[in-house]
Amino acid sequence: MVRKRFTEEQIITVLKEDEAGAKTADLCGKYGMSDTTYYKWKAKYAGLSISELKRLKTLEEECRRDLRRPSVGQYDPEGPRTGRNFTIGLSLQAQRGRQ
Repeated sequence: MVRKRFTEEQIITVLKEDEAGAKTADLCGKYGMSDTTYYKWKAKYAGLSISELKRLKTLEEECRRDLRRPSVGQYDPEGPRTGRNFTIGLSLQAQRGRQ
């Protein structure tokens, strides 16, 4: 995986400088990035403050952890104990017991 040269906090700082009136070409020369990189950052991070970005990152991490966490029903090898599947399973067990 490629290492990022700029942290998200640094990116927001660069965007804030542009909002304060600095020219885009000057910022790109100062920080050693291309115009394309700058406009990609602007599309992704425009209007965010550093505190909002940190909150967004924590929410994304919580979502990622929740998606990896298995559901309660996944641990039960026989499936749920209620509903139609349970009654079908009981009738199959009863038929097997008779044989």
